Amino acid sequence: MLRPLYPLWFATCTLAVIVGAPRGAPAVERYLNPIFVPPTSKPTPKITPAVVSDLFNNTNIAGVSDSPSLATTFIVGRDAHVAQIITVHFNGGHGATTGTLWLQSSNGRVYGPFLAQNVFGQFGVSSVNWIARVNLDLPAGTYAIVDSDPATWSTNILAGNRGFAIVRGFYAGTGAVMSSR
Repeated sequence: MLRPLYPLWFATCTLAVIVGAPRGAPAVERYLNPIFVPPTSKPTPKITPAVVSDLFNNTNIAGVSDSPSLATTFIVGRDAHVAQIITVHFNGGHGATTGTLWLQSSNGRVYGPFLAQNVFGQFGVSSVNWIARVNLDLPAGTYAIVDSDPATWSTNILAGNRGFAIVRGFYAGTGAVMSSR
C-alpha cells in the first residue's frame, strides 16, 4: 500500500518557513527546498581588457636625421586613456641613453615626466626606441610630445620635421568594460 505524501510535503514546508527563507525567494525555493540559502553578495564583475591602438603615429621607414625643427603635436578628438608614449632615437645608428618623455597640453598643463625604457630598434641598435609606460587619462585637446633629448630624436621630411613618436591607448567609451555577467 502506498503512503500519502502529505506528511513529507507538510514537513518540508514547515522546515522552510522555520529556516527563514526570504519572502522574495522564488516559491519553489521557499517551500520545496528546505536548505535554501539566499545570495549574500553580488557576482564579481568581469573586466574585458581595453584594446590599445595608436592614437598618434608619425613614424615611417624613410631615412632619418636627428633634432626635429618643429614640435611634435597631436590632437585627441575626445577623452582618451594613454598607455604608452614611444619616441625614436636612431642617432646615426648609435641609439641614445634613455631619458624622460612627457606631454604638454595647449593650455600649458604638463603630464609627466615619464621615465622611458630602452628597447632595441632597427638593425638591432640598442636604445633606439624609448618606451614610457603611462596610465594617463587625457581630456580632448591638442598635445605636444616633449623628449628630454631632442638632439638625438629622429625625424625626417615625411614626419614634417617633427620627432618620431607613437602614442598608444584608447578613446573613452571603447576601453575597459565592466560586466556583471
